[in-house]
Amino acid sequence: MSFVKHVNSGPRGSTSYRGNGDSGRISSSNNRNQTIIGQVILHDKLKFWTSGDPYFYHQGMKPGDNTLNMLVALKMLQTMQETDPWALKSDQEVMASVLESYVHFMTTPNTHNDTYAESFHRLFFKDWNAVPDPPLRGQDIFDFAKRRSRQILSRPPDSQLASIGALVLVLPWVLRNAGKTEDECAQTAVEFIKLTHPVQSLIPFVDMYSRLFHATLNGFDLGSEVRKILAHASLGGHDNRHMMLHLADQVSSTEKSLKSHQRNTSSLGLACYIESSMKTLLYLMLCFAEDFNSGTYVNTNSGGENCHRGAALGAVLGAASVQGKSEKIKNVWKSGLTLHEELQKLEASFLASEPSRES
Repeated sequence: MSFVKHVNSGPRGSTSYRGNGDSGRISSSNNRNQTIIGQVILHDKLKFWTSGDPYFYHQGMKPGDNTLNMLVALKMLQTMQETDPWALKSDQEVMASVLESYVHFMTTPNTHNDTYAESFHRLFFKDWNAVPDPPLRGQDIFDFAKRRSRQILSRPPDSQLASIGALVLVLPWVLRNAGKTEDECAQTAVEFIKLTHPVQSLIPFVDMYSRLFHATLNGFDLGSEVRKILAHASLGGHDNRHMMLHLADQVSSTEKSLKSHQRNTSSLGLACYIESSMKTLLYLMLCFAEDFNSGTYVNTNSGGENCHRGAALGAVLGAASVQGKSEKIKNVWKSGLTLHEELQKLEASFLASEPSRES
């Protein structure tokens, strides 16, 4: 197996991208009348949003490329290492630096190949671009994001923001704070996600996922940790736990049972919306807590919102794999990444600062 280019064989996994004038796609409130897609972010990619033809969501990507959300998460972690390698600065200082790098990355042409940006990106830059003088410095962007978050949280919620793609941006914060307490780690992740995804319904899922990833990084058994979460009120309580354990028990934890897993993930939910996609994510963690390779294979072939669900899944299964209880990650899934060398450098930098983090 290896990374391969997508085959656009039909409407599944494709989108007409609708028009470019809604859901944060255009900004006219500052008299610049710039299209968000094409001029502010996703430069030279407006054609995929205006033709009306069905395109694969991530049309521009090559085998081994990462999606935009994953690239943003990587840029966040790189910024953390560059500006605060020993984890001495306050969360607010680091958030300001991270937001500055985010704005620079998103508004600079040719930084990535992805043709799709989730609603939270589009809406953030619609509001950012509407400011008479859009902020470019970290603290100014942080202040803007904080004000914006308070305003949006006081209004009726935007369901487009409550998606599993938010969990991708949780990853760098949990990695940075893995040596802190679970409560501290989860609180920081929640506070940052409020700046990018200001919707109340998302918060319990960000908290839940942050704690699960933190526990796995610290050596706790993934399967046991998932079982604790299944009865969470946001997932449906004990009825949900019973249902999900029943589904998992009926299928063997191998990729040979792909069709059975596909039926189960389809029944739990394949779309991006957090309530259903979190159940699918936890189901896959439960079934493949000790098998990264089969877990990511089944996730990919379950379809739906498999890229961001896969990032959230892969991070936790990867953390579990280093505990020595599961099959090692196949080298092809690392060496085949476009950013393989860049990731190796980041890993070396992160590990070099680890003793100081623990002290």
